[in-house]
Amino acid sequence: MSIAWVGDMSFGTLNEWPPDGTGSLLDGVRPYLRSNLTIGNLETALGELPMSKCTPREKDCYQFEAPPATATDLRHDGFSAVNVANNHTLDAGAAGETDTDDALRAARLRWAGRPGQITYLSRSGIKIALLGFAPWSYDADALDILAAAA
Repeated sequence: MSIAWVGDMSFGTLNEWPPDGTGSLLDGVRPYLRSNLTIGNLETALGELPMSKCTPREKDCYQFEAPPATATDLRHDGFSAVNVANNHTLDAGAAGETDTDDALRAARLRWAGRPGQITYLSRSGIKIALLGFAPWSYDADALDILAAAA
């Protein structure tokens, strides 16, 4: 069985997206995304909501959002699942979190990282539990070792 893991992926900010979706951004690595299980860290909200993480003149604050079709693009690029537990989970607030889940569900792209979430997949007859963690209260808590072990 082969597994490919991609680190942080971000595809823009509100109304500033690559014109062809994930398109040319992944051209150089697309051949490496073909595996039995390809997973990446989705470091962005998916939707078209106002972002709410940063205040208007705040420095060193970054917020990311990509259109919902990004989930379908990622599925076509070879991804089976994404981790959504990271510091950009709430860039578009709770509504953005819901929109992200809706976009992933519509694309049939599995995800992990919400509090208490375990995502199960089967590959080559092997059952896989996918969990995502980050050290923030709005994600599955990486610092709560007992809960993670349970």
